[in-house]
Amino acid sequence: MADEPTPHDEPQAAEPAAAAGETPAGNAPGAVAPGEPPPEPAASSVVAPAQPPADAGAAPPRPGRLPRLWAWSRTPLILFLASFLVFSLFSWNRFWHRSTDPHFVLLANAFLKGTVEIRKQDVPRGVPSPLGIGADRHDNDWASWEELPLKTGEVLRGNFVEGSEYEAPHRFETLDGRLLTITRDEIDAARTKDRKRHYFVSFPPAPAVLMMPLALVQGYDVNDVRFTLFFAAFNVALCFVLLRRLGRLGVTARGDRENVLLSLTLGFATTHLWCSVLGQVWFTALVLGVTGALFYVLACTDLRRPWLAGLALAFCAAIRPQLAAGGVLLVALVLFPDGRWRRADWGDALRKLVLFALPVAVVGVLLAWYNYARFEDPFKFGHEFLQAGKLDRIVKWGLFNYHFFPINLTAMLTTLPQLSRDYPYVKFSLHGMSIFLSMPFLIYLAVPRYPEGDRAIRLWHVALWVTTLALLLPGLLYQNTGWEQYGFRFAMDWIVYVLLLLALSRRRLRWLFVTLVVVGFLVNAWGAISFKRGAPFDVFYDTWLVP
Repeated sequence: MADEPTPHDEPQAAEPAAAAGETPAGNAPGAVAPGEPPPEPAASSVVAPAQPPADAGAAPPRPGRLPRLWAWSRTPLILFLASFLVFSLFSWNRFWHRSTDPHFVLLANAFLKGTVEIRKQDVPRGVPSPLGIGADRHDNDWASWEELPLKTGEVLRGNFVEGSEYEAPHRFETLDGRLLTITRDEIDAARTKDRKRHYFVSFPPAPAVLMMPLALVQGYDVNDVRFTLFFAAFNVALCFVLLRRLGRLGVTARGDRENVLLSLTLGFATTHLWCSVLGQVWFTALVLGVTGALFYVLACTDLRRPWLAGLALAFCAAIRPQLAAGGVLLVALVLFPDGRWRRADWGDALRKLVLFALPVAVVGVLLAWYNYARFEDPFKFGHEFLQAGKLDRIVKWGLFNYHFFPINLTAMLTTLPQLSRDYPYVKFSLHGMSIFLSMPFLIYLAVPRYPEGDRAIRLWHVALWVTTLALLLPGLLYQNTGWEQYGFRFAMDWIVYVLLLLALSRRRLRWLFVTLVVVGFLVNAWGAISFKRGAPFDVFYDTWLVP
C-alpha cells in the first residue's frame, strides 16, 4: 500500500468516486469509508446499466479555489484559535513576559551576532544569563568550559572534574579527552585575565533558529512563552490534518468528530498541556518536538516525497537528537509495502531511502560542525559540560546508562501523589507521576481492534509500536528522570505515535474513553495551573521519588 501513488491532502469539494471494481487503498472489499452512508443493497448480482441523463455530457461546476481552501482549513483553523485561547488562559501571567529560562532567546541573538557562544558584552541587563550579575545571574543548565593558562605558556581548554571515578584532587579534563592533574602551583596566576569561562546553550539549536526572525526585530525581548503557545496550538490543528489524511487514505476509519476528539486529547489530556504553558527552554523543545513528529508522519503518508519526510525528521533531530529514532516508521513503510517484505522494484525503494536520508545527513553534518565549534567534538551537544562538568552521575555513568533505567521506569510508571490528612492533603513529586494517572486513556492501547487479514493496517500497527519503543528507550536510560516536572515529560517524545495507534484501532471511542480523556485533562490542568507558580502552590510539590 505504501508504494502506490496517493492523492495529496488538498482541499476538495468531494472525494472522487472509485472506478468500477476498485476499492479505496487500505480498505477491505465492501468496506465503507469513514463518514460515508452504507451502500444500497443490490437487487441482483447483475445490474442493468443506468440510462444516462440528458445532460450527462455537462460536468458539474467545480467550486472555486477559495471555497475549497476554506472547506479544507475551516476545522484546523477553529482548532488552532480555540486551542491558542485555552493555552493562553492556562499560561496566565506568564503570557506577558519572557520565561525565566530563555536559553533559546539568547542563542537566537548569538546566531545573529555570528557566534555560538553566549558573551557577556552581548547580553543586556535584565536578561537572565550565566554571565549576569545579581538578579540577572542564571546558572541553570548552561554548558561551559574554561581556558586555564599554565606557567609553561600552554592554555588548557576544559574543566576541573569531580566524582568517584576521579578520586585524586586537581583533575582537569580537556576538551580533547585528556585527564590531567593540575596543581595550583602550575597555574599562571599572573595571567588571571586569560583565565575565563565560556558559556553555551547545551540544547540543539532548531528552536533558536526558528526564533531568529523574531530576534531580528525584538532582540532579547522575544517572548518565548507566546512562541511556545503558538506551536502548542498549532500541534492540535496539525494533528487533525494528519488524522484526516490517514482517514482519506484508508489507514484509519475515524470520522471528523473522532479526529477532533483525538486532536484535543493530544493537546489537553496529556503532558502536552502543562509543558505548553511554561515557555522555558526544556518545555519549548518538547512542544516543538511534537510539531516535528506530526510533520514527519504526515510526510510519511505520501512516499512520493521521501525527502520531505527526511527534512521533517532532520528538524526533529535538531530539536531533540533522540527523535531521529522515528525514522523506523518510514523505513518500515518502504521495505514492507502492503504489509509484506518487498520482493520487487528495489531500485525505487533505494531511491526513496536515499532521498529520505539525504536531508537527515545534511542536517547531521551541520549539527556535528556546530558541536565541534563549541566543544571540539562533533558528537557532544554539551550536556556533559553542565555545571562546569561537575555532575557526579554524568562523570561516573555518562548521559545514558542502564544504571538509570530503574529510577526512570519508576518515575514513568509507578510514581503517585502522596495523600495526607493534613494540609495540603496531596503532594506531587517533582520527579513526575505515572503516565497512567496523567494519561489514563492509554489503557485503550491494551485492547486494540484491527480489520482481520488487512496486512497494510497491521504494518502501520507494528511500525508505530516499534517506533514508540525506539523513542521510549533513550528517556529510560537518561541521566535524570526529567526533573523538575509535573508528569513524565519525556512522554512528549513518543505521544504522537501512541495517539496514532489509538486512531488506527477500529474500537469506537465511546463514553469510557471520553471519561478517561476528561480525567487526563483535569490532572494535567492542575499541573498547568500550579507547577512552577511559586507561592501558594509550591506547598503541593516535594522532592521524593519513592515514598
